[in-house]
Amino acid sequence: MRPKRKIKMIEQSKDKRLWQKRPLSFGFLLLLGLFLLFLILLVLVEKFSKPSQGTISVASGFSFGNKVAILNLEGIITQSEPTLKQLRAYLKNDSIKAVVLRVDSPGGAVAPTQEIYMELKRFVQKKPVVASMATVSASGGYYVCLPCNYIYAVPGTITGSIGVLMQFMDIEELLRWMKIKEEVIKSGRFKDAGSPYRPLSPEERRYFEYVIQNVHQQFKNALRESRKLSPEQIEKVSDGRIFTGEIAKELGLVDELGNLEDAIKKAGELAGIKGEPEVIWPRRRMGFFEELGSELADVFFKELLKPFYYPVWYLETGLIKSQARSEK
Repeated sequence: MRPKRKIKMIEQSKDKRLWQKRPLSFGFLLLLGLFLLFLILLVLVEKFSKPSQGTISVASGFSFGNKVAILNLEGIITQSEPTLKQLRAYLKNDSIKAVVLRVDSPGGAVAPTQEIYMELKRFVQKKPVVASMATVSASGGYYVCLPCNYIYAVPGTITGSIGVLMQFMDIEELLRWMKIKEEVIKSGRFKDAGSPYRPLSPEERRYFEYVIQNVHQQFKNALRESRKLSPEQIEKVSDGRIFTGEIAKELGLVDELGNLEDAIKKAGELAGIKGEPEVIWPRRRMGFFEELGSELADVFFKELLKPFYYPVWYLETGLIKSQARSEK
């Protein structure tokens, strides 16, 4: 019995020395765990504080009537499938003659934004779509409006922010302070470009600038195609600055100043609907885990993932900061 007790005491002593050897590492992991727990609790509080939404089903394809459907696009654009699914349902529904795209978004990731843009380009070949900008319709939130037949904004809408943002964190000094050293094995010199564990090299900075300029040019090409602006006008509005709806109207970025009701009326006119159209407001109750996952995706995209590897069309809306600061 004594040898076993002695071995157990030695193991406990070793475990204790491990904690004493790297207290900062264990402290960092503990703080990280608490931070993740805080994010989950924050999402849960937000979820249960929201008013519940009922479900209004879209009429089937053989329904009668001249209807205008509302398609809401809210928050940071991190995925496209829910919006694409709704567009396909509206396209198949013969009673829906037009759609109003109601946008209240600062933008988001490039790829899902482009997927929505492409689907809208196909959709407007069959049915008219009118964009209605709410509080913010900037960067990617403006990009998705470009295929629409007509664009409305209210005078105080924040729009524009036509540009691309890519941010990186450099925590090298923090790791050095915590006595943590990174070892990297990579297949090519750019494979770990943008790593938060070291500063960008001049070559890597040029590489990312090339990527940013390519994506930025894609935005400008879409703007040129949809708004019929001259090259000089496009360069003037594509430096990342924001505009009010009123200024955007003067610059040719929107067609008219008006609210959601104006957009619904215009959609009815474009569809040839006489009189006041019936309006379909789609709402659905998300499952608990689906909504929790969606909220966590938004939080992680905005606060954790956005500073790292991929470019985004996104407007910093804390105090309305222009994306132009990324060029400093």
